[in-house]
Amino acid sequence: MTSSNLQELRQRALAAVGRFHSTHDDIATRHDDYLAEAEKVNSIVEPMN
Repeated sequence: MTSSNLQELRQRALAAVGRFHSTHDDIATRHDDYLAEAEKVNSIVEPMN
């Protein structure tokens, strides 16, 4: 990866900070529960090989 590509990735990442919000106020506490739930939904929609 070139330094200009790396810089562009950093800029894109910084631009995304704070742009997304959750309706859940307990993400830190229940992160694993939410991740497991999302994985179940994804496996139904897109079966894993």
